[in-house]
Amino acid sequence: MTEEINNNSLSGLFNYDTYKLSTNNGIDTCGMFTYKYRFVTSSKGTKYGSNRRISTILANGTSSKQSMEVSVSASVSWNINASLSGGYKDAFNAAVGSGWCGTKSFSETLTINVAPHKKTWLEFKPRVNFVNGESQKYYVTRGPKKVTVVESSKKVYSESPRTVTMQLGDKNVKCPDGMYVWKESNN
Repeated sequence: MTEEINNNSLSGLFNYDTYKLSTNNGIDTCGMFTYKYRFVTSSKGTKYGSNRRISTILANGTSSKQSMEVSVSASVSWNINASLSGGYKDAFNAAVGSGWCGTKSFSETLTINVAPHKKTWLEFKPRVNFVNGESQKYYVTRGPKKVTVVESSKKVYSESPRTVTMQLGDKNVKCPDGMYVWKESNN
């Protein structure tokens, strides 16, 4: 005699997160498996963002070099392309570390020498850390042959700012990492 099992009647048994359920007297009450979460990285590293001007333009219309003050400021924020919560978010945060999110910024007033009949300004190209991968909800089957089964996953791409200390003008400044380039053109 064979007994047929209706999969529809069992589907409700496994639609909840069982990874935090307790056991009673050493008896596993979690059913066939325990859900877990992980972040699988497909690529990571550093890259440069878009170039942008971070100061006002200083113009020297005289025939001699001029010392001028200029305000410079830059800000780089972290970003992520997915909405993560619960175990998906915990797995991502565990993989990238606590310093991943946030904003790095600075604002300073510098004294710059501007050549005769020239315009000068500061441009910035941020350098950020990036990670690309999947945040996965999975379980490992029981029995002699363990098989990892991914229940669901969310693709994730995220960038996070870096910080460096560098000399900018006549000051040592803690600022977002990247290329800071003084530009000059004719008046």
